[in-house]
Amino acid sequence: MYHSYQPITTTQQLPPQTFRHCHRPEQGAVKINCDAAVGLNHSFIAIVARDWRGDLIFSLSKRVETNLPLQAEAEAINLATCVAVNRGFENVVVESDAKVCIEALKAPTDAMP
Repeated sequence: MYHSYQPITTTQQLPPQTFRHCHRPEQGAVKINCDAAVGLNHSFIAIVARDWRGDLIFSLSKRVETNLPLQAEAEAINLATCVAVNRGFENVVVESDAKVCIEALKAPTDAMP
């Protein structure tokens, strides 16, 4: 039996995307990028570690039981720091797009409520 299929819709060519250039850490350092994808009932967090040459060291993703974006981003940052400590990394840069979380981590401890 032979079936002939016709496309339902035509696809349009999308303009090229501009990707943000990743800045490498200083020589000997490890950079861990972390992010979260939030769903209705849970979220997924992911971390990617690269060395100073830009070579992949590891990547890891995990389901977390929250649908709050800020909490999911904080859990991604926490996972990155825990893995860095467990692997014995001494010179680590953690990067996240969660501005509120990063600012809280950078604030002096006496400024915390």
